[in-house]
Amino acid sequence: MPTQAQHDQAIQQLIANPADSATARRLLDLAREDPAGAKAAHGRVEPPPPAIPLDVQQLPFKRHNLMMPFSPKQIAMPRSLEELVAIVQAAAVAAEPIKSIGDGYGFANTGFTKGCLSPTVEGLNRILTVDREVLKAGVDADHLCKFESGATLELIGAHLWALGKAVLNQPGYEKLTYVGTMSSGGHGSGTWCGPLSEHARALHLVTLDEQGKAVQFQVEPGDGISDPAKFAAKYPALELVQDDEMFRACTVAMGCLGIIYSATIEVRDAYNINETRTKFSWAALKPRLPQLLADQGTGKRLHSIEVWLNPYPVDGQVSCVLGERRETQDAPRGERALVIEYGGPEFLYRLLAWWIEHHPSAVPVLIDAAITATQARDVVMNATKGLNFGSVNLAPVTACACGVPSADIGNLVEALIGFFSDTSARHGVLHDEPDRLALREGGHRPPLAGLRSRYLHDRNPDLAGNAASPRYARSVPRFSLRKLRRPSALGAGERHARRPAESPLSETGLLSRVLSRAQSKGFLRQCLHRTDGFSKMNEGHPA
Repeated sequence: MPTQAQHDQAIQQLIANPADSATARRLLDLAREDPAGAKAAHGRVEPPPPAIPLDVQQLPFKRHNLMMPFSPKQIAMPRSLEELVAIVQAAAVAAEPIKSIGDGYGFANTGFTKGCLSPTVEGLNRILTVDREVLKAGVDADHLCKFESGATLELIGAHLWALGKAVLNQPGYEKLTYVGTMSSGGHGSGTWCGPLSEHARALHLVTLDEQGKAVQFQVEPGDGISDPAKFAAKYPALELVQDDEMFRACTVAMGCLGIIYSATIEVRDAYNINETRTKFSWAALKPRLPQLLADQGTGKRLHSIEVWLNPYPVDGQVSCVLGERRETQDAPRGERALVIEYGGPEFLYRLLAWWIEHHPSAVPVLIDAAITATQARDVVMNATKGLNFGSVNLAPVTACACGVPSADIGNLVEALIGFFSDTSARHGVLHDEPDRLALREGGHRPPLAGLRSRYLHDRNPDLAGNAASPRYARSVPRFSLRKLRRPSALGAGERHARRPAESPLSETGLLSRVLSRAQSKGFLRQCLHRTDGFSKMNEGHPA
């Protein structure tokens, strides 16, 4: 166990020489071995900054990442289909807006409402039985899974794993609800598997008819899994709609077409993931990216990749860590690096927050030390764990994301490097977490390179507008969602549904052409200034 003197010495040496990468690695190693001692040692030098900025703490309503400057008139948590129908009907009678959420982890704050807020994760979280009696002949019921809208990836994954099955793909955090993630366009890993909406086979919705009466529909693609005659005979009160355009609209409607009660998805046989994380210079990795993209897919070398990037040069180069994941049936072996497994807010993030508050010039070498510590080779784990990118999900963050065609990833990263160097030098804004570059298929569209940028901090009180907590970035306007007029009984989706599959929506931020480096930098600047909220640190554990 490290001594108090060792912690103190490492801190003082890094303060004296903030560009010393060897000292940063030693400080991080000591903190991993003795998090409590590291926390106490830093506290002896300077007081720790608040985990959550004061302006966020004082908001009237907070539920994980859903934060509002007002409180909903009512919070209704249904525990059955009948209760959900009654809640929707009561809201219609009272002419109150109603928003349904999973658990409030989504960063887009689409749950904003002054009316009725309906979280589903506590009450509507059951795995349901697929009714084989109403399926068409030839449908493989063994590879279908049905669940209520509040069921999390963790719950679904555990249920399937016990049956020797797994979801086709999953996002990087197990506490997200599948339906909430799907409804807001969420995705998993890889350029070949598509977003979660691509794996849905049926949705059970509660919405309103022309008279404002709560009604129910089961919506499926045109060649859906249910036999219409069998379905109508067994469920006369539940109308079956089998229509490709309407189904596509409903899967990613963010609640505009009604509240999803349950979803039926396609699943696959269980598999394991072999993961290797290796550190490279960005200059060495950049020319390899086209081949890494081509190597992903069924029967190919890779399941997926991700890149963690330090946008600040250390020892003369910009560094990154490449994570390569392969499907395997090998038995589990090895362990992920501790900074992935246990690098939560009590360890890495509070340490980085302390340094950016008091000695921000050391942040680049600390990011470099952190990504270096994620390296590991030939680790095999079950897919539900392997596709979860670790304890970074627990961090209190300011998050934003953008998507560009994967062919432009090189220009985007170089624009990112220039952007952060420029904002640090000119405005005192520092970024103290590696950027995650996730390459995945966009759903009826070319592969995208997604950038998620977290933990933007501002050490200038005047710029931040928050003298009590100057390290947090200034609040800026959120994305405004295009308002859809809600026609009754599923009519609200036509503007989306009639869109050709290859035609991107303007509000997705998808770019249809390869950008120059200068254009990428301008686009990145625009996206990163649309920061959309702080993540709430979860006290007990973490759309």
